[in-house]
Amino acid sequence: GMASDANFISLNKTVILDKNGILKAVKLIPNKMIVFEKLRFKPDKAEGMNFGTIFKGGYITTDVDSLDTHADDAQGKDNRLSLIDTHGKSQSIKRENIIEMKDEGFTGEEIVQRLVENSASFADKTAFSQNKYLKKKKKKYLSYVRVHKPNARLITQLYQEREPAKICNIRIDTISQILTAANIRHGANVAVVETCSGVVLGAVLERLGGNGCVVNLHNGEAPPNLFAVSHFNFPDSYWDDNLHSVPLHKLGPLLAKRSFEDEFPDEQTSKRKTSEISEVTMDIGDAVDRQSNNCDATKEENKTHGKRKFTDEEKLAVRLERRKNRLAHQKRGWDILEGRKLDTFIVACKFHPTPIVLCLLELLQLSRPFVVYSEYKEPLMELFVRLSVSGVAINLQLCDTFIRQYQVLPERTHPQVMMSSGGGFLLTGLKV
Repeated sequence: GMASDANFISLNKTVILDKNGILKAVKLIPNKMIVFEKLRFKPDKAEGMNFGTIFKGGYITTDVDSLDTHADDAQGKDNRLSLIDTHGKSQSIKRENIIEMKDEGFTGEEIVQRLVENSASFADKTAFSQNKYLKKKKKKYLSYVRVHKPNARLITQLYQEREPAKICNIRIDTISQILTAANIRHGANVAVVETCSGVVLGAVLERLGGNGCVVNLHNGEAPPNLFAVSHFNFPDSYWDDNLHSVPLHKLGPLLAKRSFEDEFPDEQTSKRKTSEISEVTMDIGDAVDRQSNNCDATKEENKTHGKRKFTDEEKLAVRLERRKNRLAHQKRGWDILEGRKLDTFIVACKFHPTPIVLCLLELLQLSRPFVVYSEYKEPLMELFVRLSVSGVAINLQLCDTFIRQYQVLPERTHPQVMMSSGGGFLLTGLKV
């Protein structure tokens, strides 16, 4: 079941690979080569291992002392004397030599060892500085990969580092504030409007733990590809029972008391279409029969790579099945909205929040919280004024989210030099 294999690495599931803090989400397909940060390996040896296991060259390794070496024997002395920049002259090993060493099959450790031995300035460095040098070289030449279980924090971090624009530059500390401010809990009905590739949606589903409903209000007719959500390995029940998608542009008609059937016409129109299609498929069927009498070559053509091509009828059946599924989901989402059963809503998107929030406030139950995230403060300021004046919400707060990260090591504790300065802005409030 879900619980039993949840803590072990299993094939055909997504995991997060971590090489020195560089992350990648990968589906472990048996015998399929994974290419990650210049490393190539197959995942089969990982099956059944605990999460957090470290692999080297596709094999499990326990030799991890070499990964976390911390010098802490009162080395905080002044190191300015040894900081004279030698402009790369201190290292006698050149790039060509390293390439030769690699070709001859030297391991990463051996290369790092050679680099240390041939560095003129290494002995003059303080232990801290030596440590830093070793760490930097190991990062470059060692091939350790740690396998993590996917969760909201890692998935957000992964996007944050690779393509922050795809998640509207949102950070995990901001997401945690959103989940708290929106009071996401077991059994809640939540509406989410996000253009963050699904990281906010995924975090909400993770927090609900399979109880409650998320109405995903999306731009366009069909829900977009929620890549981030698929990285979480949620069981099918989450997709079937907890996540319902409704197009955002249907909020207007819903508030205008239009019925679901008017907005999502199905039965009659598709009956008409189906009868037209079945006539066409009959014709195709006859034609195919005639052809198959002529020769068996068409049968061969219909097989590509040993897999049979779908016939038009099968394709149509799949399409109709999908459509039926989508309609069922839209109906459930619509019912939650129309029945005014919403406990909270979260807006975190690239659109202007004001019109969306004013619509959703009408569907929210009384005394319920809502949260709006924006990369910029101007749209939120405008919304803040609209809400204050209209009196539909109280406890309005507009805040800037900021997190400072520290390196904490003996005698070397300091804020990280490279940090993201803007974590975006949050507007929170309660409906009255």
